[in-house]
Amino acid sequence: MAHTRADFENLVNDLFSVVWKADDMDAIDRLFDPECRVRGLVPGVSLNRAEYREAVEQYQQLARLDRFELLDVLHDGADRAAVRLQLHLTAVIAGGSAPQDAMMFIELRNRRMLTLHVQFDTLQYFELIGALPANSAFLLLTGHALT
Repeated sequence: MAHTRADFENLVNDLFSVVWKADDMDAIDRLFDPECRVRGLVPGVSLNRAEYREAVEQYQQLARLDRFELLDVLHDGADRAAVRLQLHLTAVIAGGSAPQDAMMFIELRNRRMLTLHVQFDTLQYFELIGALPANSAFLLLTGHALT
């Protein structure tokens, strides 16, 4: 089954507005294929639907999604797309708000997410809310520890 760009846009919009923002974890079962694998949310770990739910709940203890913007969808004309987003988060403990850039590579099966590869620019987000010094990436590249 070939999927449309709108299929990807709708699923990503539902994922962030219903699951992440409205906290409806049951929607994960509707949006994700039963055999779904999510990579990148937890480094080095491939998550199934139940594990993804747990990861979202844990992440929400650290940051609240205020809003999101779907910036680009690059669709292959069939079952895969690359998506670029900007999330606007508020740190739960520190209270600071900042944007966080994100990318997702998605494969669909029957209009449900089968494979996701996600990447969030966490380093920049931590810099913007004041949890890390500015230009931390450059400090890390020079071999300095962030202590």
